[in-house]
Amino acid sequence: GAMIRFKDGDLLADPIRGKLAGADFNLRVAADFKDLLDAKLNEPLPDVIGTIDERIQKLELDVRDLMVNSDLLAMLPPKYQDIQTDYSPKGPADFSIVQTRESNRVVRRARLIPKGMSAVYEGFPYPIDNIRGVVDATITLNNQSTSYSTLVRIQNHP
Repeated sequence: GAMIRFKDGDLLADPIRGKLAGADFNLRVAADFKDLLDAKLNEPLPDVIGTIDERIQKLELDVRDLMVNSDLLAMLPPKYQDIQTDYSPKGPADFSIVQTRESNRVVRRARLIPKGMSAVYEGFPYPIDNIRGVVDATITLNNQSTSYSTLVRIQNHP
């Protein structure tokens, strides 16, 4: 089971295990709730849900043997729907994301490891099978800008 600790305003959950679209996942979270320590009983509590993004100091999600398909991609936020339109990915993959907060910026590092997937790129309508490799992406968000960095390593061997 998960070990959840709350000490001196810091919440640590390590690890939370479960299933996501039939795949096993592990989730670890570290969040800052120090402002709750100063809350007065006769005053409203701070908005915990509305500020959860700012409270998360570190989040790690690791998903193994996720079956990527149009049904799974349809569950993603609208800004990611182009993945299905552009590539039509299908098949198993491992996925992980680590999000860290560093003062006023958030860094998200994601990794996708296709395990024999197939895809068809919209501009090149010939299917590609047995896709294996690693896709690493880093997104840095701060108050003024967003930067992206993607490294793709593709290997296709038996």
